Amino acid sequence: MKLVPVFVILAHISQHASGVEVEVYEGEESVLLPCQVPAPLSKDDVVVWRRDDLNPAIIHTLIKEHDDIINQNPRYTSRTSVQKEALQTGDLSLTLRNPTVSDSGTYICTTRSFGEDRSTTEVQLKVKGPSPVWVKVVPAVLIPLVLLAAAVAVFMSLVYKRMKKTAVCQLKAVDVTEGAESVLLPFESKKCKREDIIVEWKRIQDKEIKAIVYEQGQTQHHKNNKPFRRRTEMKKDPRTTGNASLTLRNVSCEDGGVYICTVCDNEGKTLEQQVVVLLVHEGWLKTIRGLFHIGTENNDEPATPLSLLPK
Repeated sequence: MKLVPVFVILAHISQHASGVEVEVYEGEESVLLPCQVPAPLSKDDVVVWRRDDLNPAIIHTLIKEHDDIINQNPRYTSRTSVQKEALQTGDLSLTLRNPTVSDSGTYICTTRSFGEDRSTTEVQLKVKGPSPVWVKVVPAVLIPLVLLAAAVAVFMSLVYKRMKKTAVCQLKAVDVTEGAESVLLPFESKKCKREDIIVEWKRIQDKEIKAIVYEQGQTQHHKNNKPFRRRTEMKKDPRTTGNASLTLRNVSCEDGGVYICTVCDNEGKTLEQQVVVLLVHEGWLKTIRGLFHIGTENNDEPATPLSLLPK
């Protein structure tokens, strides 16, 4: 029987002595001092926020759901507010704007009914000096960097996916000397291993010139342009080997240029492409002949008889 009143007293003391610590840097826009009580309160209840170390001690008063600033300490004029529906919600938290170091102290929130205190909550506010520059600079710099890094990562991911799906392969270059018996323009791809593929080699030089067309399991020589007829072939079946390399015979300087191999399905959808640059160099004999030929254009008599040069 004796334990009941002791328990009630201890609970009351705990509630009375309970406090909350709030820290904030000077220069912040505002700080919230929390205070929660069971709701709803009576419209006749009075809410008082105070600091007992000040004179006057009143920080903010709420009477009949209206702010009463008559007895407010002048230091807090126009700097405090409580929610309009505080009595209905039980949220009596005080918003203190533009906190300064001198605002540090113990704030007490009390509810009064018919002149008697019903509940009391203490909030210990600690306002620190102005926040270090890095506190504001680091987020201002770091956040954009993080966002930029994320954007770059997303962009690179999209580029990577695009590269995996893109039709154009890396550029390749092939060197050959004029007069060579043949030259190989390389292209291998697993996408060639299909029954319905169409392989087409073209040269881009003023206009598109078809070098060779592979369709329906065989080379369509009749679709080749005149400069390449009877001079090109695919030595391997792309459908089984994945090799669509082009062999070009009897290489001349006029054969130089940019060649594009396109692999399509029978509906015309491009599966993959390969770009090959063919560089054809003049043979040394033709170069020497050209030099002596140039010499005869500027002189009445040739320096060396052309008939003496090897043919």
